[in-house]
Amino acid sequence: MTVEEVGDDYTKDGTVDFQGNPVRRSIRGRWKACSFVVVYEVFERMAYYGISSNLVIYMTTKLHQGTVESSNNVTNWVGTSWLTPILGAYVGDALLGRYITFVISCAIYFSGMMVLTLSVTIPGIKPPECSTTNVEDCKKASVLQLAVFFGALYTLAIGTGGTKPNISTIGADQFDVFDPKEKTQKLSFFNWWMFSIFFGTLFANTVLVYVQDNVGWTLGYGLPTLGLAISITIFLLGTPFYRHKLPTGSPFTKMARVIVASFRKANAPMTHDNTSFHELPSLEYERKGAFPIQPTPSLRFLDRASLKTGTTHKWNLCTTTEVEETKQMLRMLPVLFITFVPSMMLAQINTLFVKQGTTLDRKVTGSFSIPPASLSAFVTLSMLISIVLYDRVFVKITRKFTGNPRGITLLQRMGIGLIFHILIMIVASVTERYRLKVAADHGLIHQTGVKLPLTIFALLPQFVLMGMADSFLEVAKLEFFYDQAPESMKSLGTSYSTTSLAIGNFMSSFLLSTVSEITKKRGRGWILNNLNESRLDYYYLFFAVFERMAYYGISSNLVIYMTTKLHQGTVKSSNNVTNWVGTSWLTPILGAYVADAHLGRYITFVISSAIYLLGMALLTLSVSLPGLKPPKCSTANVENCEKASVLQLAVFFGALYTLAVGTGGTKPNISTIGADQFDEFDPKEKIHKHSFFNWWMFSIFFGTFFATTVLVYVQDNVGWAVGYGLSTLGLAFSIFIFLLGTRLYRHKLPTGSPFTKMARVIVASLRKAREPMPRDSTCFYELSPMEYASKRAFSIHSTLSLRFLDRASLKTGSTHKWSLCTITEVEETKQMLKMLPVLFVTFVPSMMLAQIMTLFIKQGTTLDRRLTNNFSIPPASLLGFTTLSMLVSIVIYDRVFVKLMRKLTGNPRGITLLQRMGIGMILHILIMIIASITERYRLKVAAEQGLNHQTAVPIPLTIFTLLPQYVLMGLADAFIEIAKLEFFYDQAPESMKSLGTSYTSTSMAVGNFLSSFLLSSVSQITKKQGRGWIQNNLNESRLDKYYMFFAVLNLVNFILFLVVIRFYEYRADVTQSANVEQKESNQQM
Repeated sequence: MTVEEVGDDYTKDGTVDFQGNPVRRSIRGRWKACSFVVVYEVFERMAYYGISSNLVIYMTTKLHQGTVESSNNVTNWVGTSWLTPILGAYVGDALLGRYITFVISCAIYFSGMMVLTLSVTIPGIKPPECSTTNVEDCKKASVLQLAVFFGALYTLAIGTGGTKPNISTIGADQFDVFDPKEKTQKLSFFNWWMFSIFFGTLFANTVLVYVQDNVGWTLGYGLPTLGLAISITIFLLGTPFYRHKLPTGSPFTKMARVIVASFRKANAPMTHDNTSFHELPSLEYERKGAFPIQPTPSLRFLDRASLKTGTTHKWNLCTTTEVEETKQMLRMLPVLFITFVPSMMLAQINTLFVKQGTTLDRKVTGSFSIPPASLSAFVTLSMLISIVLYDRVFVKITRKFTGNPRGITLLQRMGIGLIFHILIMIVASVTERYRLKVAADHGLIHQTGVKLPLTIFALLPQFVLMGMADSFLEVAKLEFFYDQAPESMKSLGTSYSTTSLAIGNFMSSFLLSTVSEITKKRGRGWILNNLNESRLDYYYLFFAVFERMAYYGISSNLVIYMTTKLHQGTVKSSNNVTNWVGTSWLTPILGAYVADAHLGRYITFVISSAIYLLGMALLTLSVSLPGLKPPKCSTANVENCEKASVLQLAVFFGALYTLAVGTGGTKPNISTIGADQFDEFDPKEKIHKHSFFNWWMFSIFFGTFFATTVLVYVQDNVGWAVGYGLSTLGLAFSIFIFLLGTRLYRHKLPTGSPFTKMARVIVASLRKAREPMPRDSTCFYELSPMEYASKRAFSIHSTLSLRFLDRASLKTGSTHKWSLCTITEVEETKQMLKMLPVLFVTFVPSMMLAQIMTLFIKQGTTLDRRLTNNFSIPPASLLGFTTLSMLVSIVIYDRVFVKLMRKLTGNPRGITLLQRMGIGMILHILIMIIASITERYRLKVAAEQGLNHQTAVPIPLTIFTLLPQYVLMGLADAFIEIAKLEFFYDQAPESMKSLGTSYTSTSMAVGNFLSSFLLSSVSQITKKQGRGWIQNNLNESRLDKYYMFFAVLNLVNFILFLVVIRFYEYRADVTQSANVEQKESNQQM
């Protein structure tokens, strides 16, 4: 029957009763039917979390598994439990229908719970008790015992595969979106659905977990099994009241048909005539209780699947509705991908968060101790309260401002949850750092059975915040994937939510295992069974990869955004980019000062990361919201376009410079934190440190490669909102990865302001400028070796360079700190000052890098960028070849060049750092000569084709003409940029490492500012002389002359460099000073 034939009292969304008849809304469905579903979910979640919440404790204490093995077993099982719903969704949507699939799966689920309860009860299928606290000394479970236990667990996982995607969909199916009242009720359904889930979870995380820890695992698992039996019974009682949707065929087959058909007709010309596309009449859809979907402009390539070309075979011709259903499922995939990392966060609650709790004082009263897993109850309680407040208060208030029935969009709700996740890991990081400090203070680092004198409630904030985050992210995620899925694929859409949790758990397990195994092979593992002994050395490299992906995801294509979206000219946009990049490289001086003098590197880094993320989020909003950017412009001449308003520019540049402030605290400290993980007094670690900066830069440019290829393509072809949003997500992920390693880093304490130290030395030496200089070393002030040893520092012996400053340590009677300094303080100042000439000669090479981000990219916009008829390479993606060239060069340099040169020179690095810089400078001269010749050829082709005065027409010359200069730039960077970073770190005194590292960023900053100044000056001067060298239309410019000028500038700079290195003296190795100091200390004793 059609909708008209069944009348107004019947549903209009295609639902039927159990016999397949139309449904009267007054009899079936709505909250009356939903009540059975909701009550089922309360008891079922009690059963599921009654098992999963404390599972890591059972595996550790009863199966005698270690931290990594038990954590991975839990996350693998949870991941499987969340992945099998894809299969259950397929069966529900395509074959049996949701109800039948659900009932059969319940039977499998219940059988798994029964066997699991038996496996923890019967002595013969579990290992014997163990009296020691070290699980490595306990008898392991046999193959049979593990087979029964994990067989039961994974049977349970198969059962959840059919229940999870179908139960929430069955619940949502009870509301007809064609009825205004029911549609409003449906908007609140998912809030209360999650409320029911976490109501059951609260009971599991309090009562059941307590029973398991204090009464026994038999009763603790028996109660969840009973709870599941009750939930199934309650659901079956509601059968007469349910509305059902009939299966509509395999969603995977539908999607495969659309994709295959579109590829088969890939070369068929597209038309704008709607009659050329296949669609069924509306009456046919009404008979099926379905609805057609109108075509949309997204993913246009798939529209070919419905294009009429003569053949009507189902794998050659699809309906427009089938195409749009496929589009809807594919459009949700990017959202699915970015939920994987938040799902990794949830894995931490059931594994490492719980394991943390086992090390703390769990006593509430003299006789009552809270189980570690019971802290998960605070996640649940927090979420229950947050959901009620959200639905009853937040939605009503925001609805008045936005007009959205939900208050805010589902994706905005997800975004708030993601921000909470960042905050959670910062809080967890600070808490864990304090826990380790307490362990160290009480000498419990190597103890496993002794509880730390710190209450378990120290972990409470991270659990409570996780509940708040879930009330935003998890509810929105479930509703989003249901709401955005087509009607015939609702179960599959809902399974996206469970897939997110599955992949998150598998990623967590993979990350934990990989890091643990790799680090064990190289010595002391990062993640050990004793959490107090664990340590991470290389976790920060993950940060480098993703943080650089975020940074270069913005900066690589920024000049294009300013030109095409903010409608700025070539000189103005180029200068804005170089000024911002310059600021981003200059602020690290402040970050280095704060780290070395006040907060320490770690705290400075964490605070700066939060500022960095704020800037990225604001920047993403500024390119997303229509009111924050000028309207689109159809003309190719930006001078005729409407300019951005003051407010729009304020928001955009405010976000950019907030980001720059954030990078000021991250750039100088992250590489220093990394280098601090190697002890120069250990011969093996000292060798590793020599390779560290090579692989550090490798990790940076690995992230950069992704940014300059994938992200740049997304920005140019999908949209700036998605392109910048992915960069923001990358940064969030990088911060998350870094914070995971917090509890295991080596730290160096702040030693006071380096600027104050240096100022004191200079002032003291000037005050004593007329004092005669004695040769007797006892006339100069220095602390005793014992005093340095007590501070875990080292003295530096006097050197012959910059002798004038030695007067600062000359004893003249006054002991005021601005009149008398130690020899070590004088030598530290000398070291920082001696590096200045080297810093100055790196400014011109840094100007070179500014050209890549601006003029090189602008050149690419004038050329033919097509690879195929349908694919054009973004101009900024040529930066990917710079990155790729550098990655390859670093590997060859570290694995081949260094080993060969080491045999010839005896230098552990192969050649000196300054020699390595020099090779890079020679390559820079070659690059600019090639760039000049290439540009002259480009202008010649433009003139021959009569395109000198054209801006919108590409020159018939492939963009890959520019490839040599990009590839050579990568090769040059492999020499100069790595050497520069390592040189300024290596040559800085121990107490000023962050400031030394900031010299690198200062070089980049000044280089960008000089580039901006030079570009403006050359543009203005040459305009006065006639034809300007740099104009908005590059075809009318003379960049070939500008590049040749740069080649000459690089040559002059290289000559100055040779003079500087001729007189430079490398500082003494700190270990040599320490050896001398040890001998002196022994003599005193």
